Amino acid sequence: MGVNMPAKTVIFTDLDKFDGTTRRQVTGSEFIQMSGRAGRRGKDDCGRTITMMAKQLDDKELKSMMCGNSEPLNSSFQIGYNTILKMMKQEGYDPELIIRKSFLQHQRESSIPSIKKKIKEIDKSISELKISPKIIQRLEIEEQLNKLRNRKYEIIHNLKILLPVLIEGRVVKIISSDTNPIEMNAMIISIKSHKKT
Repeated sequence: MGVNMPAKTVIFTDLDKFDGTTRRQVTGSEFIQMSGRAGRRGKDDCGRTITMMAKQLDDKELKSMMCGNSEPLNSSFQIGYNTILKMMKQEGYDPELIIRKSFLQHQRESSIPSIKKKIKEIDKSISELKISPKIIQRLEIEEQLNKLRNRKYEIIHNLKILLPVLIEGRVVKIISSDTNPIEMNAMIISIKSHKKT
């Protein structure tokens, strides 16, 4: 109901609710949140929750709703340019401090240890990998081939090497699946004109 106060007893008259679009069953986190109001701090030893069954439900559905884990709480904090400008107008506001104290920043900082642990586990598994000498040799050969291919393309595209060879009257074979005959002729003409100039 949205009443922010503890109660001695919480009663569910129905396990279906209207979420603004359709009627659906109450999720586990909603059930935990609402039933968690039962029991007044300092007054009651325990809180009671009464659930009225308006319709027959499956055992699995009830178990997942009442005993399931709550949905993860993730921050949707976003700060835009307008917010920063408004903060800068007011004296005493520090946008960086607000970001550092936000729940999003807290979530990111709290996830650092688990990320570091995963990195250590990955590094350990990588160090324990045994690679065959044949695979290492093949990788080295492939690396050398790539270097030679790159060197070949550097030589091909070097004008100082190309221009003395591309003389008028010499047949030029252009190997390209994307080049049509018109473009080939244009390239040969441009070679001639470039040589004359």
